[in-house]
Amino acid sequence: MANELFNWLYRDIEDQAKVILEPSSYNYYRSGATRERTLARSKDSWASYDLVPRIPIERKTVSSRSQFCSVDLATPLYVAPMAFQSLLNSGAESQFALAANLVNVPYCLSSRTTTPISEVAEVASDDAERKRLFGQLSGFHKHMLEHFWQQDEAISSGAKLFFQVYFMAEREVTFQLAQEAQSSGFSLLLLTVDTPVLGMRLSDLKMGFTPPEGYADKLYDRLVGQGRLPSSKSADGIPFQPKSRDNALNQDPDIGLSAARILKARVDLPVAAKGVIRQSDLHGALAQGSDGVVISNHGGRQLDDTVLTADALWRLWDNFESSRVSVDGGLSNGADVVKALCMGAGSAGIGRNAAWAFAVGGALGVASYLIELRIEIEYAMTLLGAASVSELDRSYLTLSSRT
Repeated sequence: MANELFNWLYRDIEDQAKVILEPSSYNYYRSGATRERTLARSKDSWASYDLVPRIPIERKTVSSRSQFCSVDLATPLYVAPMAFQSLLNSGAESQFALAANLVNVPYCLSSRTTTPISEVAEVASDDAERKRLFGQLSGFHKHMLEHFWQQDEAISSGAKLFFQVYFMAEREVTFQLAQEAQSSGFSLLLLTVDTPVLGMRLSDLKMGFTPPEGYADKLYDRLVGQGRLPSSKSADGIPFQPKSRDNALNQDPDIGLSAARILKARVDLPVAAKGVIRQSDLHGALAQGSDGVVISNHGGRQLDDTVLTADALWRLWDNFESSRVSVDGGLSNGADVVKALCMGAGSAGIGRNAAWAFAVGGALGVASYLIELRIEIEYAMTLLGAASVSELDRSYLTLSSRT
């Protein structure tokens, strides 16, 4: 069993993914904006903070349960949204969601999904598929997952699915996708607010990256087939041409914090503004109707030389309700997640590392990786002397002397 222990969390699965994936696909997930300095600094950003354990009078059973925007979480994790997951593995978004659901970790589906929203929801909650995937786990991972399932019994059953929303130039497409997510049982919308235009991703341009062939046409055809969009755009009945369809799916350049209020007028789900990095924007997002925020610099893919999310939490944020604040960017292990919780976040999104696990091992790789991540969070909390997420605060952290 020794070779089964943490063989996803502590091996360089990115190098393996690089060998497996098409070069342009690998680069799309790896890359950042312009000179990629934010991306490079982000990888070690959480190592700038050291944990300071406390010895409790009596130790208690550790629980990592948390909450984000009124959604109960068995563990303070979710899979962050990532576009075009068919580039990573043929199982695409539905198998990624299945793996996360098996481990009771919410999965956030991107607006740029290559799999229909309803299909992702159906596969994620398919009991037969869950049993099949569980049967493929190693003995170690099965044992630990069963341990977590016992802990998670008090958490409401069913797949926990989030949906990431881009405000597109054709806003009705945005609203229809969000409404489809609601009707498919999704529980939370993450509204990306830091992307009025795509960042200048020079390495993608050099690699000649393009979205999956026919993406825009397939999306429109599906929405038209469902009766969610008319078969033509204009009153004279002229149908969309592919180029027009592509342009309609571009980001809305007028996007701002007020988009949360606009979205909530069309969809009855909680909304978290994703891409907030200033404390003033947190207050602005809440004032405009957001139920919470995700502190994020978009993985270093938008504006280079931006503040790192770890530093934003440490230096700029205080006196906020943790259940309304999440964070993503640069988190690579359970200790990083616990540091984010100590800084005041109530949950954390995991992106690229989960993507590499999916590229290398499909649903089995993601499930194994997330199980190991849950184990490490629980161990870190135990050794830190905190029995619950609510006990974690900044007294458990110090700025590293190595920085």
